[in-house]
Amino acid sequence: MATIHVAVVMSDNTPPRFPLSQYHAQVSENVAIGTSVTTVTALSRSTLTYHLRHDSGDGTFSINQYSGVIVTRKPIDYEANQSFTLAVAVGDMAGREAVVKVTVTVLDCNDNSPEFLESGYHGSVREGAPVGSVVTNALSGAALQLKCNADEQVVSVRDRGRPWRWGGVAVVTVDILDENDNPPRFTQPTHSHTLPDTHTAPPTFPALLLLPTYQGVELLTVSAHDPDTNQSQLRFSLTDSSGAGSRWALDASSGVLTVRNASWEARGLAAMKRQRRDCGAASPAPPSDRYVA
Repeated sequence: MATIHVAVVMSDNTPPRFPLSQYHAQVSENVAIGTSVTTVTALSRSTLTYHLRHDSGDGTFSINQYSGVIVTRKPIDYEANQSFTLAVAVGDMAGREAVVKVTVTVLDCNDNSPEFLESGYHGSVREGAPVGSVVTNALSGAALQLKCNADEQVVSVRDRGRPWRWGGVAVVTVDILDENDNPPRFTQPTHSHTLPDTHTAPPTFPALLLLPTYQGVELLTVSAHDPDTNQSQLRFSLTDSSGAGSRWALDASSGVLTVRNASWEARGLAAMKRQRRDCGAASPAPPSDRYVA
């Protein structure tokens, strides 16, 4: 005859519970499959099992049913998902359950090279601009650094992550805008032109000497050159000397010199000065050139 002793143990009559109302975890993108993310633990005197009731990552994570360790099951990409929401359920032997929310934040890794939004950029700067003047802007983020190869007019970009990565290249075209900083110059500094007197009488003249010429007769054309490109339209004028302005007319646009008054009070040299000026802003004062007829 044998004696059997049976020990009766009182079971936990309360359902399992989690010590936290919700859990937060972090995981870096591109971690290996099977990487541990976090562990959830429920409180109960009964044997507990864990399972995922909801996974916003559609199977990205799994949980060990006995230990509550959550691991990755799929590759994680920060550019695709910055966070995941899980619902972890725990049950005891009596079928009672508790559910807790787990938020997994994905940490970005520097796995993408920076890229220019355009293959080429265009800017302009005026000649004489101070060093540091802004020509154009090719940056769209503060965590980028540009490198310029002035010999090839090529700009490359790299980020400031760890590790940093070089990106593509872009061609930058810079137009130099001309400033109106040069006075125009005559192509010929001195002109000489003779008006013949066909009078056969001795050289004793009355008050007026009529030469064989007429008002509007063209004598010559003066020309000038402005070193500034596409800056201004040249304007010609006479600076009166010995009454030259009353005898001659100089077209302001064409530079054609014509007779204004065909009657002279005396024979001899008529000296005048011609002046040219461009129409640009802040044009330097041009020197005058002498003309003798």
